[in-house]
Amino acid sequence: MRRRNFPLPVFSIAVILLITGVSLILFFSESLFQIKTITIAGNSETVNTSVLSGQKNLLLLSPNKLKAELIVASPWIEDVEVKKQFPSTLILVIHERTPIAEYKDEAGRFFLDESGRLMPALSSKNINSVQVFCSIENKTAGQTITNELLQRGLLFIAAFKKNAGSEITKLTCVEEAKTIQLSLPDTTVLISPDSEPEETISSLQLLLKQFRIEGNRPETIDMRFEKPVLIPKGIEVPEASQGATKI
Repeated sequence: MRRRNFPLPVFSIAVILLITGVSLILFFSESLFQIKTITIAGNSETVNTSVLSGQKNLLLLSPNKLKAELIVASPWIEDVEVKKQFPSTLILVIHERTPIAEYKDEAGRFFLDESGRLMPALSSKNINSVQVFCSIENKTAGQTITNELLQRGLLFIAAFKKNAGSEITKLTCVEEAKTIQLSLPDTTVLISPDSEPEETISSLQLLLKQFRIEGNRPETIDMRFEKPVLIPKGIEVPEASQGATKI
């Protein structure tokens, strides 16, 4: 069978038409789908807008890539839904992290969520949260704290807020005794970091309920032993022995 050869001019015309067609498609997509409006459902102050400055074309935008970049660059964002509304609107639905504690020193002021992520203070956020008195080495927004005692303490705070409200005012890490100290109105609670948060807080809640009925609270509740130790004012807090059974 003889192979048919296309005349060179016909081939050249086809190539030119192909290039022209691709160029027109790119031109009109750039023009028609240029991002002109960005709508943020949520607190816009939590969004690092520098990430959005590089987004130009709605058609070519990758929602998953933008989502990942926003979460990394915006400490307050736990999740974000990226939606395209053609021809030119980008919609962001922000899901914020929930702060449960606050850390403050001469270097600045940060909020912490249950995972220990540090979030910067914002003018739109006026939160009455637990004050943290624990050491934090790397105090940078977006970082996760490495102090294991503080990490465990945040889990106890989260469990307390879930089961008993927001009565805790202060979290202190007693590093030398490997103890978590929770300050409540008129009462200090001592907890071992090895104990299970939900179970420990449930036991504490029952004790607090009993104290409310009786109208009297001990100055210290030591939860580091098999049975909680109630310590009245003026009595020295006992050391948790190595062999003591934790609750």
